[in-house]
Amino acid sequence: MADKPAVLVLHGFGGGLREVSSLLYHLRAKGYPCVAPKLPGHDHSGHIASGYGSDEFSQAAKRAFRSLRRLHEQVVIVGFSMGGLLALRLATEFDPICVVVINVPIIPWNFVAIGYWLRDDLLQGRLYHGPRIMSSLVRQNPMMFTEYIKLVWRTLPALHRVTAPCLIQQSLRDDTAHYLSAAAIESLLVNSSVSCIYYRHSWHQIGLSPDAKRQNRDITYFLQRIFS
Repeated sequence: MADKPAVLVLHGFGGGLREVSSLLYHLRAKGYPCVAPKLPGHDHSGHIASGYGSDEFSQAAKRAFRSLRRLHEQVVIVGFSMGGLLALRLATEFDPICVVVINVPIIPWNFVAIGYWLRDDLLQGRLYHGPRIMSSLVRQNPMMFTEYIKLVWRTLPALHRVTAPCLIQQSLRDDTAHYLSAAAIESLLVNSSVSCIYYRHSWHQIGLSPDAKRQNRDITYFLQRIFS
């Protein structure tokens, strides 16, 4: 039986490995070798240091892919949020066996979803989603947001070059990435075999939500289909 492919896992903009820790644990338990680099300039508080932007993030993702590709014949790329954009960008230039993108904000913000999660806090008598959403809104300065937009506009026109099978995962109540983002990506992957799965019980950080276990199972099922 052939060895399982290696998996490169990329975290989100202003995020870190906590966002993808559930997935990493699941994949490693299933026997997939995983590498999850911390993107340049990111710290544990969610801020990005000045002097880092889309070019540095892209170059770091390329270095990680090349390094993994030297050790493993087959490489899968999985990206959450901005990491999904980086994954797609890599797939336009390199040869991953397949790609998984999770809650990628092509269309940013869903104010209906924000209202839903704020109401959930009120009904549950807690403060979880409110501080989470507020932190996401205010923690990065406007110049850093322009770096993300630059990455979007550099990546989308090249998606026709992606030929690897792609799984798109999208939370329907994602407050940061409007659920229509998934359809926008799917429409541009004209030369790729695409599967799209939506989740009803999760916010942007799906790996920290009630849908995390289902999401993990869906990814391993997708990989099993590709490599069976």
